[in-house]
Amino acid sequence: MDETTAVQIWLDEGIKPETLNIFGVRWDEELSALMIPLGNGNYHFRRFDGNGKKWDFTQRGNSVGIFGRHIPEIIWNINRKNEVIVFESAKSVMKAYGWGFKNCVALMGGGISPWQLIWLGKLGANIVFALDKDMKVGEKYVKALRGFCEKVEFVGGKGLCNGEAPVDKGEEIWRRCYGTRQTDQSG
Repeated sequence: MDETTAVQIWLDEGIKPETLNIFGVRWDEELSALMIPLGNGNYHFRRFDGNGKKWDFTQRGNSVGIFGRHIPEIIWNINRKNEVIVFESAKSVMKAYGWGFKNCVALMGGGISPWQLIWLGKLGANIVFALDKDMKVGEKYVKALRGFCEKVEFVGGKGLCNGEAPVDKGEEIWRRCYGTRQTDQSG
């Protein structure tokens, strides 16, 4: 797959070209993959299969970064709103950013690491987890985070299939889900 096709997949998802530039998403010619900065000097590489529908993840370096923390505007908005919205993937962050939610970061994987937990806790901001339907945050992590901030909330996944993020159904549904967030992960 070439750069034009790989980037087009994200453009088709509603991510704007200027958003890709703001977040520093680049094409790695050698790996034939999108290079996604993790904010810790390392990168997550994403390759697509031939039909562009399935994702193949390849890690290089330390994978415990947080996508979005390298963008000063995001950190400023987290502090201004006293809230950070935490997604699983960079794609979700960039979609939400395009809709005006500029206080979002992504874990970039199937769970939260101790390092990510500490980073989120040190922010001192309220945390809203907007994870893919099939991903949960361990209760011991939720309890630990509640020691650092006033609120830990969750955007429910009603109507989503496993693997889908709350932003995958479009802006209107995302705004509705965000507006009805809850204090437990039951949704």
